[in-house]
Amino acid sequence: MPTPDFIYIQATSRHKEANADMFRDTTHLSRYRGDIAYTDFLVSEYAPAF
Repeated sequence: MPTPDFIYIQATSRHKEANADMFRDTTHLSRYRGDIAYTDFLVSEYAPAF
């Protein structure tokens, strides 16, 4: 399978996986509850592109 030239990033705030509990303030993910969940979401969302 050829490597894609572009990966299109969607607005993740629109996904049900992203919620207010994941953040400790406006711009920072909370440790364990937010960062791991968000990383898992990104992997599941974009792994097929790689």
